[in-house]
Amino acid sequence: ALGPGALTPLVIRLPAAAMTVISLLVIMTCSVVFVGSTAIMVRRLQRRARALQRSMHEATGVAQRVVNWELDAVPKPRGDGGVVDLMVQVAEKLRAYRPYLPAHLF
Repeated sequence: ALGPGALTPLVIRLPAAAMTVISLLVIMTCSVVFVGSTAIMVRRLQRRARALQRSMHEATGVAQRVVNWELDAVPKPRGDGGVVDLMVQVAEKLRAYRPYLPAHLF
């Protein structure tokens, strides 16, 4: 039944101390979520940075082998499509064209 006063909101009054405690809990919960998500993001970025560092170190080794024409010492491609794989592809192309390149290069 609809009538006057039927749709009025229910208002629950809490003491000021309870409101303060609830407000502090909300602030602390938000802070914990923020700090936790930031820590997870920092950990992921650190892992990514280490992976990139390893990849660049390996790519430098492959590039040095190509510069020294040590094409048989080049590792197999990793398959991740990164810099190392590109350098390995260059080495494989040079190896394939070895018969057509000047002998003094080897």
